[in-house]
Amino acid sequence: MTEPSLAEAMAHHAAGRLAEAVRIYQAILARSPGNADALAGLGVAALTSGRPEVAHPLLAEAARRKRDDAIIHNNLANAAKALGDAAAARLSYRRAVALAPSVPELIANLAGGLDGGEASRWARRAVRLAPGDPDGWFVLALGTAAESRLGTAVGALARSLALDPARAAAWFNRANALRDLGEVEAAVVHYRRAVALEPDNDGATSNLLFALSFVADDAAIAAANRTWGRRIEATAAPAAFFDNDRDGERRLVVGYLSPDFRKHQFLMQLRPLLEHHDRGKIRLIAYADVSRPDAETERLKPLFETWRDIHSLDDTALDRQIRSDGVDVLVCVTGYLATYRRRFVPRRAPVQVAAINQVSSPGLDAFDARITDRWLDPPEFGDRGPERLVRLASGFAVFQSPAEAPPVSALPALSMGHITFGCFNNLAKMTDRTLDLFCRVLDAVPGSRLRIKAMALSDEEPRQRFLARARRAGLDLGHLDLQGRVYGDPANLAALARADIALDPTPFCGGLSSADALWMGVPLVSLAGPSLVGRLGASMLARAGLSDLIAKSPDDYVRIAAGLAGDLPRLAALRGGMRHRLAQASLSNGRIFAMEMERVYRDLWRQWCRT
Repeated sequence: MTEPSLAEAMAHHAAGRLAEAVRIYQAILARSPGNADALAGLGVAALTSGRPEVAHPLLAEAARRKRDDAIIHNNLANAAKALGDAAAARLSYRRAVALAPSVPELIANLAGGLDGGEASRWARRAVRLAPGDPDGWFVLALGTAAESRLGTAVGALARSLALDPARAAAWFNRANALRDLGEVEAAVVHYRRAVALEPDNDGATSNLLFALSFVADDAAIAAANRTWGRRIEATAAPAAFFDNDRDGERRLVVGYLSPDFRKHQFLMQLRPLLEHHDRGKIRLIAYADVSRPDAETERLKPLFETWRDIHSLDDTALDRQIRSDGVDVLVCVTGYLATYRRRFVPRRAPVQVAAINQVSSPGLDAFDARITDRWLDPPEFGDRGPERLVRLASGFAVFQSPAEAPPVSALPALSMGHITFGCFNNLAKMTDRTLDLFCRVLDAVPGSRLRIKAMALSDEEPRQRFLARARRAGLDLGHLDLQGRVYGDPANLAALARADIALDPTPFCGGLSSADALWMGVPLVSLAGPSLVGRLGASMLARAGLSDLIAKSPDDYVRIAAGLAGDLPRLAALRGGMRHRLAQASLSNGRIFAMEMERVYRDLWRQWCRT
C-alpha cells in the first residue's frame, strides 16, 4: 500500500480538512523525523487551531532545517506574534522578506509587525507591488495612523474596504481615525458596520458605545448600553453564592478595579478619594489591570493596603482572587469603555458600584449603584439604566489641584488688547455643534480670537483637516490660533492660562482640562447638554459657585460668553480669586467626598446584609 504523501497532506490542509492533514503529517514524520515541510505543516495546523504554543517549536525546527524557505519563516513569525513576542516576530518577518523580497503578502506582514515610519515604508512597497491587495492598504493605514497621519490612514482604509468590504477591522480602525479627527458622526457609522460584521467584537462594540456619548442624548446612550448589557449578562454564568460575613457594621473590604492605575488624567479625581478614606473603617484593595505600569503606578501602591496585579488573570482567576480577598464592595472607576465594565460580570462581589470615570449608565444589572450628582443626573430626568443613582451632595467626583501649576498670571486681554477665548479638548469633542457655537461667540465679540489646543493638532494632516471643518462652520481662520502637544504639566497649564475665557464643547464637555483651566484662573462657559457628559461643566461650575456661567441654550451660551468678554474688571477679579474660590468649594474637598462615598458603601452593604 502506498504511503500518503506530503502533497496529499497539503491538499487536505488547503481544503480545510485539518484532522486528515495532521494525520498524514504525523505519519511522514514517523518515517522521516526531520522532514521540514511536515513539521511546518503541523505547525501551521496548530496555529490555525489557535494553539500558537504548539505551533512555534514545530515551525522553529522547520525553519532551522530549511533556512531558505520564506513561507516557513513567515509562519514562524505569525506564531511568535500570536504568543506576544513582537521582537521575535519582527526578526522572522525580516528573514522571510529577505528571502522573498518581491512577495507582497510577506512585505505586508512585515509592515504589520513594525511601528510608525518603518511600517509605512514597507506597506507602501507592498501596495506598489500589489495595489489590488486589501492587506497592504490596511497595514499602510495602521502605520500612518501610528505616525498621526490620520488623513492618509482614512484614505488607505477606504482603499482596503473598497477591495474587501467585509473586513471588520478596517471599519473599526477607520472609525478610530475619524473619531480622532473630530468626525464623530462618521465614526459612529463605521463602528456600526464593524459591529454588524463581528457582533462579538468587544473592542468595536465598546468604542461604538463610547462614541455615542459625543453625538446622542441620555436616553439613546442608556438604551444602547442596556442592549449591550443584556447581551453580556445573558451569556454569562450566574454569580456564585457569596459567604461574606453579614455584619453590617464591621470594617469593609473595598476593591477598586481599573486599567488606569498609571499616568492618567483620572488619577486627579481618584487620588483625593484614596488619600481621605478612613482606614479604620475600610480596607482598600487595588485590582490593577495595567498593561504598562509606570512611576504613577508605584506612587499609587502605598494608598492601598493590598495591591493585586490582575492584568494576566482571566475572568475565572479574577473571580477567584476577589472572592479569596473577601471583597464586600467592588468599585468600577473606569467605566467609560464597556470592555472594562465587562470584568464585573458575573458579579464578583456582594455590592458593585460604578463611580468617577463614567460616561453613561453601565447598562448592567451587576451594578447596584452609580455615583452621580444632581447636576449630572437631574432628578427630573429619571433613572435611565438598571442601576440605582446615588446623587452625592458634594458632587460626582472631586478634582485635585495640579501640584506643579505655575502662579495665576494677569488677564491676557489687558496686555493683548483683545479677548482670547480658549478650548482645550481633543478633536473628537469639536463637533459641528461646537464649532457653530464658537463661530457665534466670535461674531458676538468683535476682534476676539479663539485658541484651540489639542494634541492631534501637532500633526499637519489632522491640523489641515480640522481647519477645513472650521472653515465650513464659518469660522474666520484669521482669528483662530491652533496649538498641539505641549510637554510637561507646568507648560501645559501655562498654555491654558493664555486664554481669558474657556469655552466648553458640546455635547461632550471637557473634564480634567476644564478643571485645570479653572485652576489657572480661566472662567468656563458651559452649555448644559442632553447627556451626562454634556453636563460635566455644569456640575463643576455649580459646585464652584459659578452657576451664572451655565447656559441653558445656545443663545444663552453666546450671551454669557459675550457678557463676560465685555466686563474686564469682572474677568480680572474672577481670575485673581479663582484658586481661593475652588479651595473652598466641594469641587476640591476630598475629605467630604470620601466621607460621602464611605456612607454610600456602608448603606449598600447594610442592604445586602439584610437580604
